[in-house]
Amino acid sequence: MPPSSAMSHLLAMRKVLLLLLISLFNSALAYAATLSGKVTDERGEALGFATIYIKTISKGTVANADGVFSIDLPAGNHTIEFRYVGYQTINKIIDLPASGFVLNVTLPSSGVTTKTVTISQRDPAYSIIKKASRKKSVYQNELKVYTAKAYLKGLNRITKFPKKIMGQEINLTKEDTLSKGVIYLSEAVSELNQSNKDMKEVVIASKVSGEPKGISINNYLMLRNDIYRNIVKIPTATRGVVSPIADNASLYYKFYLEDTYYDNGVKIFKISCEPRRDADPAFSGYVYIQDSTYRVHAYDLIANKAAGLQIIDSVGMKSIYLPVGEKTWAVGMQQLSFKFGIFGIKGEGYFTASISDYNLTPNFSKKFFKDKVVLKADTTIYNNSDKYWDSVRAVPLTDLEKLDYKVKDSLRVVEDTAKKAPDTAKVVYNTRYFLSYLNPKSFKTKIGVLGYSKPLVSTAFNPVEGYVLYNNLYLRRAKTTYTLDPRYGFASNRFYLKGGMAYNKKNRSIELSAGDHIFQYNEQAPVSDAMISSYAIFAHRHMSRLYRKEFINAKISDKLARDFNYTLGAEFARRRSLTNNSTYSYRPKNKNGTPYDSNVVLDNIEYTGNFGKHTVLTLYGELRYRPNTYSIDHPSISGSFSNNPTFRLGYRTAIGVSENFGSDYARAYIGLSHNMNFGLVGNSSIDAEAGAFLYKNKLAFQDFVHFNGNRTIFPPLEITGAFMALPYYQYSTASNYARVNLTHNFGGFIFNKIPGVRKAKLHEMLLVNSLYTEKAGGVLEVGGGIGNIFKVLTVGYSTTVVQKGPQMQQVWVRLIPSLRF
Repeated sequence: MPPSSAMSHLLAMRKVLLLLLISLFNSALAYAATLSGKVTDERGEALGFATIYIKTISKGTVANADGVFSIDLPAGNHTIEFRYVGYQTINKIIDLPASGFVLNVTLPSSGVTTKTVTISQRDPAYSIIKKASRKKSVYQNELKVYTAKAYLKGLNRITKFPKKIMGQEINLTKEDTLSKGVIYLSEAVSELNQSNKDMKEVVIASKVSGEPKGISINNYLMLRNDIYRNIVKIPTATRGVVSPIADNASLYYKFYLEDTYYDNGVKIFKISCEPRRDADPAFSGYVYIQDSTYRVHAYDLIANKAAGLQIIDSVGMKSIYLPVGEKTWAVGMQQLSFKFGIFGIKGEGYFTASISDYNLTPNFSKKFFKDKVVLKADTTIYNNSDKYWDSVRAVPLTDLEKLDYKVKDSLRVVEDTAKKAPDTAKVVYNTRYFLSYLNPKSFKTKIGVLGYSKPLVSTAFNPVEGYVLYNNLYLRRAKTTYTLDPRYGFASNRFYLKGGMAYNKKNRSIELSAGDHIFQYNEQAPVSDAMISSYAIFAHRHMSRLYRKEFINAKISDKLARDFNYTLGAEFARRRSLTNNSTYSYRPKNKNGTPYDSNVVLDNIEYTGNFGKHTVLTLYGELRYRPNTYSIDHPSISGSFSNNPTFRLGYRTAIGVSENFGSDYARAYIGLSHNMNFGLVGNSSIDAEAGAFLYKNKLAFQDFVHFNGNRTIFPPLEITGAFMALPYYQYSTASNYARVNLTHNFGGFIFNKIPGVRKAKLHEMLLVNSLYTEKAGGVLEVGGGIGNIFKVLTVGYSTTVVQKGPQMQQVWVRLIPSLRF
């Protein structure tokens, strides 16, 4: 290229770059204009969380709890639409100057029309609701593919503190007093993505008051509720709540047409709904239905304890739909609010979302939904810049929220300064919190988070060790957690210690552990330390059977393929039986030193072997398959879910490496577990397993298949396949076996239909457990329970019948929190 041509080309490139920079600069200036103001009703009261929609650019925002809004727009002419549930929509046309503009708006009430109800004429609301119900499947799946942006805010606060709880005085901290009882304030920004049945939310920013690097739990998936479904799932409602436009809504609701008005030329029916009976699982409030199309325009609903809520007194749901296409509507604002009260403490809170920038023609890559992650975030999503949050905050902060940020950020600086102060100041600072160290606690250090998960002085008692002093120590660093569990028995005069390392990254988990420690023969530990101690001290009963194990264990769990997970592990161990070393009991008749029952299992109908010392190498593996499993990849929320059962296939083998007594066997098993939601009829859970020993040249009792029995009034809550009235080891087996454990919580389905009883809001529970082994034959356990007694307790009863051997019937009483069915 000639020099002159090269120079001309360079000058042309400079002009292009200059024009591009000018264009970008003008674009930035165009959005520098701020429209702000306040939305109120005709009495001047704030309309919190009113929706503001800018029709000219299809952008929107939501007012805060005080009715204040703020949004950045390009300067120029705009048509602004103001909406609030139960009020007339107002449109304002403004010429927004570059310097910004304050626009205060008053929304008139929709104007309640006085109804004339006659006995012979049914309210027209029923016909409207019926038509809306017929159309709900169309509108539920109307928005199949889109992307959008969501701004989310959550605030929870205590509104009333009692002076005492169970006789203990409540002393509020300086932080609680200054921040008006706010216990949680956070914000988040996320991107919403949907393609047919695939949904993924990606959190891109997070902020938590008082925590410089706090990861907010706010997410739209948590807030999203859908009255287009027959049953609406809301927090703590055991059975869910019937939608006002459900197929059979008229069986649960009374409807009234309160008003008819026009919103932007669209005729809207304002329909009030209330439960037909006091104990019906139904909402109270308003549903707004469009004429002709019969789509939901908005709703403002509330469910209280009569609808089956637990702990929480009431849950409110509010949503406003906006047009995002010629014939398509989508959620513009959604809110979940609640009030609660327990032990004299009262509180309230809300989570709200403003959704905007809908794109109905996104271009997703083929791999975008392939990982089946529905909520995704990482530890880099926090951003401490106030300028950043001022630019993305769709809902302005209220005065209370501003105060909370100010107070907690200031106190954080004070505490950080105290930690870095001279030793004398540190002593004063640490003394202030000395008593709190007795409870489980964690500390942020340079090497990670140090802590102990038990009270600092944790004690227990069992006949083998006598009184025990123990704890669980841990160190968390990034994706790795280190644990150390010391334990000392005073009667046995022996110190035990085990430790481990667990590395977790997405679906992969690697665990290494080693030590010399005490274990139950059934290592799922069907008897808790608290029950072992209580029954020994107060009833002189040895409820567990313990042995000593010196071991090294390695285990890896990972995702094999979509919906498939596996676990592989190996353990080398020296196992020894133990004897009782204490006869102590609080019961007077046992203070003379009456021995406890032997620590060796004597009542098993199958085992005749040796409980002595032996060494063994055990290899094990399990493959799990759960169709259509979706996962969550978030620092504060983890887990996976699916509407399908989990199938498992396992294999376990042991090689005896001791001349004294080892193990040489192989066992295979299959199983499944599943939780099923039957709507108003309640929830069921099932766990089943069947297995067989392929060969058994040598077998220690630890290698038998043990079933999770119970002989206490307080059985454990988290053990899979638990029996409520079965001996712990009497039916342990080394032969073919099968078991099925089925539990159903009706959640008040039956009691709510009984006059007088329904006011107690009790829940009913049914369980049927069965077991088969070659020696025992069939074992059947049937039981039931009454839950939600005093809001948190369940009383149960079970009886067990054995086919072979002496017939056995066992009665027991179980007291557990009703939420832990």
